[in-house]
Amino acid sequence: MELNKIAKYQAKNEPYLQPISDLGVGFYNLDENTATLQFQIYNDNGPLLISDENVDVHGYFESSNGSVSTVLKLNVVDGMNGIAQITLDKDFLQASTSTQVTGQIYVAVNNVTDNPNNNQTAVLGEFNFQVADALINKVSSFTKVEYIRMFDQLREEIKQRTKEMEDDIGNIKTLVNEVKDAVADGKADITKVKNDSISELEDIANTTNTSVQQQASQAISDIQSIVDEYTTKLNDETNDKINQVNEASDKVLASIKQNDVVTTGQTENWQKHKFTNDDGSRKYIPGLDLLTAPPGLYETTNAINGPLRDDKTPDPGFIEADITVSSSGRRLITATRNSFNRTYVKAIHTNGYDTGWKELTNVQLDTGWVPLTLKNNYKKSSTPDFEPSYRVVDNGNNKRIYIRLGVENLTNGKNVVSSIPPEFAPNKIYGSGVSTNSKIPPKVIISGGDIEFHTNEADSYSSTDYIIYQDNWIM
Repeated sequence: MELNKIAKYQAKNEPYLQPISDLGVGFYNLDENTATLQFQIYNDNGPLLISDENVDVHGYFESSNGSVSTVLKLNVVDGMNGIAQITLDKDFLQASTSTQVTGQIYVAVNNVTDNPNNNQTAVLGEFNFQVADALINKVSSFTKVEYIRMFDQLREEIKQRTKEMEDDIGNIKTLVNEVKDAVADGKADITKVKNDSISELEDIANTTNTSVQQQASQAISDIQSIVDEYTTKLNDETNDKINQVNEASDKVLASIKQNDVVTTGQTENWQKHKFTNDDGSRKYIPGLDLLTAPPGLYETTNAINGPLRDDKTPDPGFIEADITVSSSGRRLITATRNSFNRTYVKAIHTNGYDTGWKELTNVQLDTGWVPLTLKNNYKKSSTPDFEPSYRVVDNGNNKRIYIRLGVENLTNGKNVVSSIPPEFAPNKIYGSGVSTNSKIPPKVIISGGDIEFHTNEADSYSSTDYIIYQDNWIM
C-alpha cells in the first residue's frame, strides 16, 4: 500500500517570465516519504521525451524562514509524457514548518561528448506550496506524558509535576502504577528509578496537608515493595542459573581430572590413536621403519625402507612421513626428503604387493654444458657452436644426454677423440660426423664412455680439416 500524496504541476519550457505559480498544495511537517511533487515538462509541441540517459532533472527548494534544500535529483517516472517527480525529505519539511516554500526545476541535457558547445540547461519557472504543522504537535505536554512509559522521560516529568501532586493525590497513585509498569517491562535501571521516585515523593510529603503526607508515605512503601519483590525474583532466577552453570562446570572439571571428559558409554566409538604429539607437531622417531610404523605423522632420520637418493643409496637426512592404513590393511606412505624438497609415495596392498616409491615432485636437474678433454692430439675446431662438451638433463623419470664436438688436426683410421662418464653411455651409440668438403663423413662410435672417430683411410687430412658431431639419447 502506498500513501504518497502526489501534487502535479505542468512546467513549460518557454522564454517568457511568468508569475510565481501557487500550486495550492500543502504538506505537513510529519509527512515522511509521502510528500511528492510531480512535474510534466512540455513545450509548444507537447510533452518532452525525457529519460535518465538523455537529461538530468534537478530541483531546489527554499522556505520563507530561510531553510533550504540541497540540489535534489528528480526521478523520471514516465519519459514518453515528460513526467519526473521527487519526494521531499522529512527534515526539510520539519525545518520549513508553518512557512511558504518556493521551488524551481532545472533540466540539463547529458553532454556525452563533453563538448562545451553542446551544453544545454533550462530553468522552468518558480512555484509555491505550503508546509503546515501537524495537529498532533499541538497536543499539550501533560496529555502526551500519559502515554510515555520510558523511565528517563518519566523521571523528568515527575520533577515538573511535583507541585501539582501536592494538590492531586490521584497523581501519586499514577506514579506508583507507572513504576509497576516499568519494573514489569524491565525498561530501566530499577534501583535508580526507585531512588529518584522515592526522593520526589519525600519532597511531596514535606507538606502540611495530612492527607498528602499519608498518600505519599503509602506510595513510598508501595514502590519499595514492588522493587523488592522484583529484585528478589530476579536474584532467585539468577542464582538458579548460576547454580546450574556451576554444577555443569564441576562435572566437566571432575571428568577432566579423571581423564574421562565424557562418560565411558559415549567414548566407545571414539578414535583412540594419536596421529601427532599433544601440541599437534609430528612425532620424531630416528631410524623409523616406514613399512611397519603405525599410522601417524612422523619426522625421522636414517629412515628404514624410505625413498632412495639418485645414487640408489638410503637418505640419512630428515624425512617427513605421513602413514595411513585402511580398514582392510592397505598402507599408503607419503615421504618428503626435506633437504631436497622432493616428495614420494608408495602403497602396500593387502596381498603384499609393493608399488615402489614414485616421485610426485617434478624435479629437473640440468648439468649444463660440461667441457670435454680432447685426446690423441686432436684440437678444438674454430667452428662455432661445437665446443667439445656434454650435458645431462634429469627430469626424474629418465635422463637425456647431449654431446657436441668440433675438432681439427685429424688423422686416418680409428682414434679415441674424448670420453664421457661411462654411466651415461651404458650401451654403444652409433652415429656419423660431418667432415670438411670433399671428405667422406667419418663414423662415430661411443662405447664404454669413449668417443671414437673412424675416418676414411682413403682421405688425407690437413691440419685445418675438421669433423663436427652432435647427438643425444635417453637412458
